[in-house]
Amino acid sequence: MTLRNVGLPFRTRETYPRLSLLSLSLGLSLTACQSSIKQSGGEPAAALTAAAPAQVSLRNMPAAPIAQRIDYLVESEHGSRNDPYYWLRDDTRKKPDVLQYLEAENRYTSAYLAPLETHIDSVYAEMKARIKEDDASVPSFEHGYWYYTRFETGGQYPIYARRKTSMQQPEEVLVDGNALAKSLGTGYFNIGAASASPDGKKLLLAIDTVGRRQYSISAKEIATGADLGVKIDSVTPNVQWANDSQTFFYTDDDEETLLPYRLYRTAIGSAAPAELVYEEKDTTFYLSIGATKSEKYLVVNSGSTLTSEIQLLPLDQPKAKPVSVLARERGHEYSVDHFDGQIYVLSNRAAASNFALYRAADTFPIEPKNWTTVLAHRSEALLENFELFAGHIAVNERSGGLRKIRVLPRSNDLPADKRIAQSTLLAADDPSYVMYMWNTPDQSSQKLRYSYTSLTTPTTVFELDLSTQKREQLKQDPVLGSFQSSDYASEYLHAVARDGTRVPISLVYKKGTPIDGSAPLYQYSYGSYGSSTEPSF
Repeated sequence: MTLRNVGLPFRTRETYPRLSLLSLSLGLSLTACQSSIKQSGGEPAAALTAAAPAQVSLRNMPAAPIAQRIDYLVESEHGSRNDPYYWLRDDTRKKPDVLQYLEAENRYTSAYLAPLETHIDSVYAEMKARIKEDDASVPSFEHGYWYYTRFETGGQYPIYARRKTSMQQPEEVLVDGNALAKSLGTGYFNIGAASASPDGKKLLLAIDTVGRRQYSISAKEIATGADLGVKIDSVTPNVQWANDSQTFFYTDDDEETLLPYRLYRTAIGSAAPAELVYEEKDTTFYLSIGATKSEKYLVVNSGSTLTSEIQLLPLDQPKAKPVSVLARERGHEYSVDHFDGQIYVLSNRAAASNFALYRAADTFPIEPKNWTTVLAHRSEALLENFELFAGHIAVNERSGGLRKIRVLPRSNDLPADKRIAQSTLLAADDPSYVMYMWNTPDQSSQKLRYSYTSLTTPTTVFELDLSTQKREQLKQDPVLGSFQSSDYASEYLHAVARDGTRVPISLVYKKGTPIDGSAPLYQYSYGSYGSSTEPSF
């Protein structure tokens, strides 16, 4: 749960009766929040007081549009149901009755917000003024090039570029999103993927010009810009090159549900239709693809809410069939990677609800009885993902309510208990924070790249040399204007629920804020489906 003291009045659904609010702001006493949590240990909410709501005049307001109810039976093998608003579904975006209703809603919203228009414009202008328009990502090294994206002042879309061997070399623009959007002239434009081939000579581009997350894939020669004759419409942007730099894979989705469920293989210059490699028959699963860090395997991931299955296909043999790592079993979730001739598996099997990390020989089938424990299950820490290096393993874990990074030795000679004993947690600069590991494509790299952010610290990208333990800051998101992190303070507190669960609370406020009950407080909280509210900037 994240509490942000922003000095705003209390607003309720009664104040804005027709607006769909993403969160409910609670005007609370900062003092009451702190003291009740520190003193009671059980019922902090009882001591919180609400500030008076600010009212918006409802005079001369048009009548709120009411959607018509039309009975419609949605049939299912799991039980049919009546959906009286099914008529509002319009995949074509052209049904007159749906468009008329949406236009009425828009007119009502505009009229309702008209008294606040000046405030809306000023808040938007302030937010925009704090964003650096001519910004760039941290470059990532892969196959001899430094790849990055950047934005130009006034531009709406990213520019994908690279530099050979070092960032001091001349820039090579792969895709100029602004120029491409202008040339297409569509009302909507989004780049879903821009993927260079392993030999660095070709580029796959996936773009959406409709806004329905259905993309068109094309290919070009990077040096000349020549079109390579690829045109695949109404698919996902999930693409992956094979190691021959000619063959590539992509996933297709269902036209109605947009659920990815088919894997195809094709090649540059091929006149033959794309070949169906795999089709996911279970409509509760979705399909995604990627490559292992070793670039030896295509990873074909079928995942549902509680279950996953992964198949591997050798990228040096793109016409091979994918082989399952472990057959799906309800309730078993796992992910895999391959590095230095070994398969690594992050799994929750055998009651390891917080997951454990294993390794196995690169031979199929990869049966659990042949797995060796790398990092055992721990009741106090949830393992979320991992990154492999020549001498180390880095894992993102959630412990104590915070997302952290732990670094362990990768030596095969160490038993799991000694490996965890020799591990270290990366240092944090704030009491409440979040760390995310970055993918490091360069297999020879000994540097762990990660992002760090807190309620007072803008997102910062660090690189840790695992050999020397030296940390270097590569970038911090700029915040234009007079903002200074040192002007704010944050705290990490816990409230104890009735069942004894310790509920983490991240609190931030400007230094000098009176802690006497007079300062209002904005509260936001969400946690479900394994997704937590992160204390990020």
